[in-house]
Amino acid sequence: MKSPLSQAQSGVYYACETSVSDEYNYQNPVLFALPEDADLARLQQAVQDALQAHPYLGSHVIVNDEGVPEIESGEGTFSVPLREVTEEEWESVKQGFAKTMDIRADKLYRAEIYKIINC
Repeated sequence: MKSPLSQAQSGVYYACETSVSDEYNYQNPVLFALPEDADLARLQQAVQDALQAHPYLGSHVIVNDEGVPEIESGEGTFSVPLREVTEEEWESVKQGFAKTMDIRADKLYRAEIYKIINC
């Protein structure tokens, strides 16, 4: 399903489209450190359930035949990957944590869970 952008969404869209740099426009990256005994499988399911309860987060922006941006509703299930990484890999992940989002191609959320393993 497609619908027009709200005034606020239009403002964000045009700000992102007219940006002259690769800035992290309109993002709020958050990183949580959890205790080692956290049940990551339950956390993964809880985050996926929360995203599923808000299906608009699976939407993305399209430009229609008249050149007008619209929101296209997200379909399907939400996936939150659980990745195991070494300390060295984790340092690399943190360097690229905040990255530019293509609002015309990507869903309007990013969520991942990382477990640091000792090798």
